[in-house]
Amino acid sequence: MNRFKKLICLFLVVSLAAGAFSACTKKKSSKSGSDGLVPMTKDDIELTYCYWNDTVIVPALVEKWNEKYPNIKVNAINYTTAEYNDQLLALGAAGDLPDVFWVLNECDYVITNGYLADMTAMWEADEDTKEVLASINDFKLGYFGTDYKWTTPVKYFPTVAWGNKAVFDRMEVAMPDTNWTWEDMEKSIKDMTDPTTKTYGLSEAYTVITWYPIASDPDCQGEFGWNGKEFDLTNWAYGLNLEASFVNDGYKAPTSEEEIIAIYGEAIYPQDEQKVAWRIDAWWCWENFWIKDVGIGKGNIWVPYVMPHTADNQDSVTNIAIMDFGGLSASTEYKREAYELLKYMTWGTEGWEAKLELYPTLYKDDGSGELLDKENVPITTNEKVWEGFRAWHPDDSDEYGRGPWFDAFFEYTRKCKPVPLAGQQIPGFATWLDTYYNGTVNVEDQVINQNKNANDFVDDLTKTANEENKKRIQDIEELLVVE
Repeated sequence: MNRFKKLICLFLVVSLAAGAFSACTKKKSSKSGSDGLVPMTKDDIELTYCYWNDTVIVPALVEKWNEKYPNIKVNAINYTTAEYNDQLLALGAAGDLPDVFWVLNECDYVITNGYLADMTAMWEADEDTKEVLASINDFKLGYFGTDYKWTTPVKYFPTVAWGNKAVFDRMEVAMPDTNWTWEDMEKSIKDMTDPTTKTYGLSEAYTVITWYPIASDPDCQGEFGWNGKEFDLTNWAYGLNLEASFVNDGYKAPTSEEEIIAIYGEAIYPQDEQKVAWRIDAWWCWENFWIKDVGIGKGNIWVPYVMPHTADNQDSVTNIAIMDFGGLSASTEYKREAYELLKYMTWGTEGWEAKLELYPTLYKDDGSGELLDKENVPITTNEKVWEGFRAWHPDDSDEYGRGPWFDAFFEYTRKCKPVPLAGQQIPGFATWLDTYYNGTVNVEDQVINQNKNANDFVDDLTKTANEENKKRIQDIEELLVVE
């Protein structure tokens, strides 16, 4: 749960250098409709596009863009994730924000510093926005508790319960139905733990602490019991107590090198050695691991399951996902064109059609000779795009029999309502998580390692989380002057 820890320093930078940010003043909202989908300029202009890591697909898409709009030159600026936020802050301090940029990890600093332009009028006037994942509009993703749309998803990685078919086959246990429940998952994790072979039911990159509130509550729209307006950590407590039992009762694979060496005699990743039945992780495992040396190459046969919901919440299609966001610079001279660029490069159907054409022709830039990974999942729900995307993955002809699981996973994924990790959408959350939850209280350590009951922390954590959120939203609203 320390994924936002390093970003706390950004708030210190902001407070120390507030005078350096030209956008740190009240900004007018343009929701009146004057910035709807007016015609694109015919003048020769340039736009800057700032992103991280994707050093092959982004330049290829820029070439496609330039073919369509030869008068709108795009200068792509790339940083690593390690340096991205510092570089964006430096550009902001210099009054040189890119026209379009992605937002890494948490939302607070870009909006409270006035970096983002309001894209509400264009978004609402654009018919293509009706063809995006339902949660984006239904849950007002990118609005940050205001009436204005500031960002929108640029990448989408569903979280997945990866089941290792090879482990189930070895233990002669039938895999659960793809339409499983949370209770089915809990039972399977326990049933698939076998101390005699040092096999564990569970390994996690994203814990059941994050999953359970959404799995159990039809009104939940995010981590820690977020319902779109406030937190209620009641169901979070069940998730944390369950996590503690998985760890302390021996169902969860060890994670520290010391524990792993003590059990296996060497430093390994248990999930790579057929010692884990379920791995909770993101979609990117498929391209990065499961079809390569540590997947099929080591005899693992991983298949995707959707995040299960409790038996009394089976109708819910809300799901936790890893979603990166992007927006337009408040200082861009070409807001309409910047909006179209963001759309083409990330969520729009036309851009995704270009990706379907490009990916099979692109190779990694590391000299390996391997085709470029197709890591993220379409944000558009366009049927033709999904047909093309589905064709990249195992089907009925798969020699390992993985097709039915991919069929079920993609059928759900296209219609579900994914929501991001809290810091990317809920103002104040990252600060509260680092300074209070993981700092002052350090609650997960108390529950998992000191035998405390998570229910005893619910009232205090709910209160402090909501206070921090309301404080941050008030800060945001003070930046707005509605026309």
